[in-house]
Amino acid sequence: MIIMGRDMDWTQDQRTDFEVIRRKYRNVLEIMTYDDLLRRLKTIREQFNLGTTHKECLSSPPCEKSVSNPRSNTPRIS
Repeated sequence: MIIMGRDMDWTQDQRTDFEVIRRKYRNVLEIMTYDDLLRRLKTIREQFNLGTTHKECLSSPPCEKSVSNPRSNTPRIS
């Protein structure tokens, strides 16, 4: 994996060039920018925060409220 630079101030030509390089080496290694990494981490954090919205679930004893699982239609106990 290669993490290189920031992409916030790139021109459209620079973004296009980066995507060409990224796709060329896709089967060998993963190339991403620091901003890509931050976006991925933000998404992961948001996914972990789904379903833990009950204040009661943060206290002892364990929460028995039914919380829906965003990946299925069946409720789960958290």
